[in-house]
Amino acid sequence: MNAYAPIAPAAPARHRFTLDAALALVEHGLIDRRSEIIDGEIIDMASEGELHRNVKVLLNRLLVMSTLEPFLVAPDTTLALSAHDAPSPDFYIIEAAGLQKLIDPKAVALVIEVADTSLIYDLSRKAALYASYGLAEYWVVDLGARAVHVLANPEGSAYRDILTQPFEAALSPRALPSLSVRFADLLGAA
Repeated sequence: MNAYAPIAPAAPARHRFTLDAALALVEHGLIDRRSEIIDGEIIDMASEGELHRNVKVLLNRLLVMSTLEPFLVAPDTTLALSAHDAPSPDFYIIEAAGLQKLIDPKAVALVIEVADTSLIYDLSRKAALYASYGLAEYWVVDLGARAVHVLANPEGSAYRDILTQPFEAALSPRALPSLSVRFADLLGAA
């Protein structure tokens, strides 16, 4: 008697994209602008809730008003690190000279993600990506825990220094010590 031996299904095909190919897809309306490229994969980004949006708007005002030359604030802008890695953090602060088609990672002083539903992704895959490019400092604003995860000193695909600060703490990026952020103040306004 012949026994039925099921054949394991093949894994679905994955297609890698370059930044230029993804931008062409956006231009033709085939993918949404609310996406990013990580390791050549197009990742749909979660929609924002009201608190997430409000914190971003208020943080944008604070960052723009407090960041001095030669730095620029890039809100909701693609951080094109390579042809296959172009995440879209909520903010990054960059030296003006570093703004090129592909961003010079050494010119990025700070990357900020505001997280509610994306917390695990931001602290795992995104943190590993940012560390692997040597981005000096990365903040994950954890709306649920009312805390900011401060990641610094990248080594390989991890950050050596990870500190969690409550929203009441005044935070200053290492590259911009004159900038001070208290997220409790922002939430009071939100």
